[in-house]
Amino acid sequence: MLLPTNRYLIRVFYTAAIAFFYCLAGCRDMTPGERAAATKPGDASVSGKSNGQTDTGGYKVFQSIQPEMLPGCKQVTVCILEDKSLTGIAGGVRYYPDIHAAQLALQSDEAIFNPEGPAYKPAILVIKDKDGSVLRQEILGVPCARIDTAYLDENKTSVIYLFTLDYSTDMGSYNGPATYFVRFSDTGMVNYNRNSSFPTTLKSAWAMRYTTRGLEVWKKLCRPADNDEFTIVTEKSRWSADSFKSVRVVNKGFWENEDDGLKEFFDSFPE
Repeated sequence: MLLPTNRYLIRVFYTAAIAFFYCLAGCRDMTPGERAAATKPGDASVSGKSNGQTDTGGYKVFQSIQPEMLPGCKQVTVCILEDKSLTGIAGGVRYYPDIHAAQLALQSDEAIFNPEGPAYKPAILVIKDKDGSVLRQEILGVPCARIDTAYLDENKTSVIYLFTLDYSTDMGSYNGPATYFVRFSDTGMVNYNRNSSFPTTLKSAWAMRYTTRGLEVWKKLCRPADNDEFTIVTEKSRWSADSFKSVRVVNKGFWENEDDGLKEFFDSFPE
């Protein structure tokens, strides 16, 4: 769906497949109260149900949610399974009404930064119907993944989901979580920015801004260029008719994501 094959896939294919069947029992539907608490605006969005106490062949259920479905689709349950020795990605969506903005603030599991640590199992995405039958399963190729709830409008009436894969490794300045805007159908996951993720690293950042025209996602990157120089890429992606329309500007320069504040981040974009 999102990922090329990588070094995790061959090594863990059989282990992950076995663990997947063990974990189905722990991938339970959320009650209405749990679902409402998990998606309450202003909180850490979807925290999911953790089932770390269950012996699931090396895996645990990191998240289990019942998302709002695309029109005409039957309800599904979406689970993320992770290596039971990991704590997973922490954080969630933060809202800033004074500047009409929101930001996905995440903290990677520190265990995955240790180059001498164990080889963790890759996370698995499981989607099943109301009867527990598996509609889709996918080995994600990275140890940690997460789903958070966001909104397409400032009044929080139209839901969108943020699906994050954590590519953090060692201390590389280009490595970190990559986020995709998704919705769910009864056949799987619909990805609206399949070819261009929204990454968070030392040299990349992004945030959501609510304007009179609707949701915009502002992204800023710093990348190497010729002759030991760098370029700064700024991109504004506006949500329109179930897709993103993007405008990109490239200039020479150097920039690092030092978390100077969200207002300052927006102010740094060219007009």
